[in-house]
Amino acid sequence: MKGIYIIISLLIFTFMLSCGSKKVVVDNSPTWVKIRPLSEVDYVGVGKSSKIKSPYKYLQLAKNNALGDISSEISVNISSSSVLSSVETQQGFVDTYSSLIKSKAQNSLEGYELVSAYETETDYWCYYKLNKEKYNTLRKKKRQSAISKSLDFYERSSKARNQGDLKPSILLNIRAIEAVKDYWSEEIKVTLNGKDVFWGNELITNQNKLIGDLSVKPVLDRIIGVRAKPISDDLLSFTLSNKNGVKQEGIPVLFIYSDGRISKNKSISDNLGRVSYNFKKFKSKKNNVVFKCEIDLSELIDEATSDYMLHKLLDKIIVPDGRIDISVRNPILYVKSNEKVLGDNYDGDVRNILERFLKEKGLKTTNIKTESDFEIIINSDTKKVSRNSDRVYTSELIISIKMLYDDEIVYSTSISEVYGRGSNYKNASIDAYSKVDSDIRIKVGNQLYRYILD
Repeated sequence: MKGIYIIISLLIFTFMLSCGSKKVVVDNSPTWVKIRPLSEVDYVGVGKSSKIKSPYKYLQLAKNNALGDISSEISVNISSSSVLSSVETQQGFVDTYSSLIKSKAQNSLEGYELVSAYETETDYWCYYKLNKEKYNTLRKKKRQSAISKSLDFYERSSKARNQGDLKPSILLNIRAIEAVKDYWSEEIKVTLNGKDVFWGNELITNQNKLIGDLSVKPVLDRIIGVRAKPISDDLLSFTLSNKNGVKQEGIPVLFIYSDGRISKNKSISDNLGRVSYNFKKFKSKKNNVVFKCEIDLSELIDEATSDYMLHKLLDKIIVPDGRIDISVRNPILYVKSNEKVLGDNYDGDVRNILERFLKEKGLKTTNIKTESDFEIIINSDTKKVSRNSDRVYTSELIISIKMLYDDEIVYSTSISEVYGRGSNYKNASIDAYSKVDSDIRIKVGNQLYRYILD
């Protein structure tokens, strides 16, 4: 019995020793590290960083995190009378804008104070605060400065518009919108011409009016386009003016062709308000197409600002345009031939073969040059090649074909190595002419047809 008591006593003593050997961990961190502080009068921010991961910049990282924490408390709410509510914007745009404003707010915070800091061997914490009243006072001052700047741009824009000069008016109004970019989501009230107005609505409405004041009128409403022929710039010409008929200089435009993309599709109106385009070779497989000229709003915005968000904000504005309807037809061809045998005139069949092929393809020919759009000139001749021991003579037929527009060659090709044989060189030449049908149709006719239609 006594032995049992001794054993129990040893066990209790051992247990007490083991409990006493355990190290008790005491959390000495301040309350603000454990529980994020709340305040009615201050925006607060707590930032943390790792000394191990960032041994040389943990102080700055913790501060940045704390300021980011403060800026997250400053919400971005979209007012029903704001710039953003005045235009059609996608949710993604609003989210991006809100994110940018919060980021900018963090980078431009003023008047914040360090309340406390705490660190361990591995981590660092800092606690900052920003007085709400102080912040709002500073922000109100910046906001009023931005509004004043915006009003100045607006007044200068209105002056240019009254003078009939729309381009500077448009650019200045864009800059007026940009001046209050940090406050696009807010309701801004200003007194304009003795009336209280919502500034966001006013600026966007004015931008739409200024763009709408532009007029794009074609010199001709309808023209005829001939496949493969040029269309000169005096036919594809437009005049830009304001609603009072004052010609507008320096306005960027875009040319749009309904049957495909075109090169060099941008232009700027001259001092007479004119812009024009030309096709060096017009082509379309359709019977009716449209050529349009519209105001290049993106280019105008680029002249006023490089701000991406401003582009996204304004790119929904409908721009004026003008259109020319083009009726499309095939060219009328005049075919002339000069066919010879060994240098002497010969009544050959080269011209007839080519004309028949073109007609089969739906192209019209004429015997009157002045009625045609293109002139096709055929020159053909034969030359002596050889005579063998059996008195069989060989001649070669050579043909050149050119198509001209206004006496300038626009297409040319040739056929050679067409050989004929006969009892003399003349008969051999005539034999060569008799073999040229497929070459004319395939090598010449198809190429001409593709040139005209493609």
